[in-house]
Amino acid sequence: FTGRGPELAALDAFADDATAPSTATGPATEGPTTEATDATGPAARICAVSGSAGVGKTTLVVQWAHRRRAHFPGGQLYADLHGFSAEPPLPPHAVLARFLRALGVPGEQVPSVPEEAAALYRSLLAGQRVLVVLDNARSAEQVRPLLPGAPECLTVVTSRTGLAGLTARDGARPLALDLMPARDAVALLDRVIGGRRTRSEPAAVAELAAVCGRLPLALAIAASRLAERPGRTVADHVAELRDTGDRLTALAIDGDATSAVRAALDLSYRALPATARTLFRLLSLAPGPGLSAAAAAALCGERPAAVRPVLEQLTTAHLLTHEGGDRYRLHDLLRLYAAERAAAETGLAVRTAARERLGTWYLHHADAAARLLTPHRRRIPLAAAGPWYEPPAFGTAAEAQRWCESEHTHVLGVVRAAAGHGPDDLAWRLPVVLWSYYFTSPHLDDREEAARLAVTAAGRAGDRYGEGHARNDLATALGALGRHDETLAELRLARALFASIGDRDGEAHVIGHLGDHCLSTGAYGQARLYFQGALALLRAQPEERRDDWAIRVCETNIGVTAMLAGRGREAGEYLHRALDRHRSTGDPVLEGITLYHLGDHHRRLDHPEQAAERLRQALAVIDGTTGNPLLRAAVLAALAELGEGGRP
Repeated sequence: FTGRGPELAALDAFADDATAPSTATGPATEGPTTEATDATGPAARICAVSGSAGVGKTTLVVQWAHRRRAHFPGGQLYADLHGFSAEPPLPPHAVLARFLRALGVPGEQVPSVPEEAAALYRSLLAGQRVLVVLDNARSAEQVRPLLPGAPECLTVVTSRTGLAGLTARDGARPLALDLMPARDAVALLDRVIGGRRTRSEPAAVAELAAVCGRLPLALAIAASRLAERPGRTVADHVAELRDTGDRLTALAIDGDATSAVRAALDLSYRALPATARTLFRLLSLAPGPGLSAAAAAALCGERPAAVRPVLEQLTTAHLLTHEGGDRYRLHDLLRLYAAERAAAETGLAVRTAARERLGTWYLHHADAAARLLTPHRRRIPLAAAGPWYEPPAFGTAAEAQRWCESEHTHVLGVVRAAAGHGPDDLAWRLPVVLWSYYFTSPHLDDREEAARLAVTAAGRAGDRYGEGHARNDLATALGALGRHDETLAELRLARALFASIGDRDGEAHVIGHLGDHCLSTGAYGQARLYFQGALALLRAQPEERRDDWAIRVCETNIGVTAMLAGRGREAGEYLHRALDRHRSTGDPVLEGITLYHLGDHHRRLDHPEQAAERLRQALAVIDGTTGNPLLRAAVLAALAELGEGGRP
């Protein structure tokens, strides 16, 4: 037994509170139930310890009971209720018969009527201080007939479910057992395989704890297998667990079917209702261990309101962790187990449809976010999501930015999956839609990877429109990383793709990015020509199709080009005119960028006060909208150069 200090302290506090002299002034509670502690009522005399399979509930409670033996002079009663077992759950009357025999009642005198047996049990415990441990309970109904009525007795129940009924009706104090902290997980391994081996391979031991998901059962199995093979390194064992296509099989003891992670999880899984088993399997298809209730609903093709109760069933069964808010998480071993069950029980067509719905959900949420982040930028067309789709609740650019930030690793996972298994259309559209976030994101490597996957998928599908957008986005990602030669090559390919299908808007965007490339390499004269060429193409479009946002970007960039080329008067005219247009159209993204450039413009003209004022205005706009981290850092650096770093 290792660690669990806070949980042992919680059990001690439960016992101390329950056995302290009562300050209650109200009438005594009748029957076997008690109320939870409040200002006037008696302390809780039931503690419900819950947690997932293999998390160490029984070990914790048995260890604690031994440590507190002296506090229960009347003795301790223990029963495994087989709530989650290969054997059927024990009926309460069978447990009462065992308890009565343990309390000295001859077998032939044990009442055959359950109510009479329960009454005799309670009368024998009256006035005694006894600890009753009811291990592996299936439900509150299985437990209630076994609760002592005597206020001197305490009951500790363990279960893989939360047993909320015991808390609500019987005043139980809940204690949820989580995975072991990393430090305790390493300590457990150290105690089994020996300090010499753990000290010689500290990194491998920490990795072994992570591979075992910090689940005590898995840790104990892995450690015991290492202890049996003293010549084997911890690193080799970790490599075996990581490389095997069946880690759950490797986390088992030969010849002991009960000492296996899969067997333990099987019992919890089989106890679920059919709808919860279906959702549990589908959750393994998510791109990461965590997801929102709405994303889980997309996997099922349902509205979130219909899926939340099922998520709660999984949470109550400790097969899913509620992270707070609307988010849930499958820990590593549970995710592997869910994927195994999905492969065995859910058809390929169903799994494929679920993945596509989830990808569609992310695509439409990303598009909704982009409409708030860059509301005036032209969007690519999307097909309707389906009747199950529920639009996001975020209503401001800041909320949209927070959603993108919290989901960007999951979005990349969706893109990877779509690029590997289809649909190609999703694999290129999702990164393109997310340009509005990537434009301000510090996750430059993720941005490049997503764009490369988009290029591959669109090219494989023969979609020149999609490939043109994907290569254009890849070029901007490479430009942000300072890889100028690769940027230029991608822009030339993107321009040719758009030209081949007669997409003048797409070609104009690429030409504008060619101007950006020239700006970054100091070719200001060529940059100006590119921006003017892009502007001419955009203005030549029919008015109803004219991309005003792209026109304003080009006009701003012409001003920046003039500034960098030393044409101060021209720069001021373009930048001030652009600022007025951004403000009149309500575009804070371009307003913040232009204010930053105006600050730089005044600094170059040796007008420090005007420069600082424009930079402070830029900072206010940035902080009031998306909090663009890259631009914000540039503004703060410019203020610091002006000696304004300490001012808001």
